[in-house]
Amino acid sequence: EADLSELGLTNRCISTVKTVASAVASGALDLYRFAGLDDLVAGYCELSGIGPWTAQMAAIRLHRHPDAFPTSDLGIRKAGAVLLAQTELPSAGQMEELSHTWQPHRTVATQLLWTMLAQEENHEQ
Repeated sequence: EADLSELGLTNRCISTVKTVASAVASGALDLYRFAGLDDLVAGYCELSGIGPWTAQMAAIRLHRHPDAFPTSDLGIRKAGAVLLAQTELPSAGQMEELSHTWQPHRTVATQLLWTMLAQEENHEQ
């Protein structure tokens, strides 16, 4: 019930934060009882305002899951284009397919792709 309006968040983001907080407080979302990555992502995606990207990011940042991979992340897709030496961004599906070779350590691959992209962008400047 806290007033989050002064945090600089959009109304939609505030609503999502409150939805997640309510789900955790009520026990509807138990942050410690997931039966693997698919279950974890599905549990988050059941909440209003949470989609696959956010759920994968929660898996990486909050749960420290070793095999999370946000396939729709723009940075991941840009790094994928560099990695694949193509001018067009690969689709989330193409990134998912590519990521299978990195299992069960796709979170490390995520970090490396973000680092690679940052280095590529710094090199261009």
